[in-house]
Amino acid sequence: MVRVHGSVSPAKTASRLERELTALFGRDLLKQAKGTDPADLDLSEELMDAVHDAADHLLDHAGDPAMQRVVVMALPADVRLVLCMWLFDLELVATLTAMILNAVA
Repeated sequence: MVRVHGSVSPAKTASRLERELTALFGRDLLKQAKGTDPADLDLSEELMDAVHDAADHLLDHAGDPAMQRVVVMALPADVRLVLCMWLFDLELVATLTAMILNAVA
């Protein structure tokens, strides 16, 4: 891929994202997140609120990967998994939200 005005290729961006998520969540959880179908998750409003709160905590510690890792490791396993899935695929939020809204309706 050719750089246009200093842009970074999607492949390089994806590999950087995978490296950062591996450092944050660990290789096994990232692999699990990539292989998990959102339809197989037991989603609830409470879980998504917890994932959102966790994302806020990560932002609070932007630039401090060690503290972000502490935050992630303190999360319950289900929150950690969904957060990893969300960060790996930001478009997933719309899918998860729709699933919750359909379950509530």
